Amino acid sequence: IGVTIVAFGTSMPELLVSVTAAARGASDIAIGNVVGSNIVNIGLILALTGLVLVIPIHIDLIKREIPMVIGASILVWLMALDGEISTMEGGLLVLGLILFN
Repeated sequence: IGVTIVAFGTSMPELLVSVTAAARGASDIAIGNVVGSNIVNIGLILALTGLVLVIPIHIDLIKREIPMVIGASILVWLMALDGEISTMEGGLLVLGLILFN
């Protein structure tokens, strides 16, 4: 639970930017912010941490996390095919987050 709280805390700036951008009709900024943040978190932060020290990877975690990340990415892609992510679809994504954690 502690890791989830820290994750929410560090994601708040991105959340605020995305919500503000979407409310102003700049959904491209909202999507770009989300995608860019994930690229930096995975590519840069993980890489820099790996340069400093060895990161142990537990195969059980990988077996659970990777399919979920791929599945969530496909789900968001399918939801966005009609040009919008509705309130119901957003709620479904939040429910998925709660169930996953």
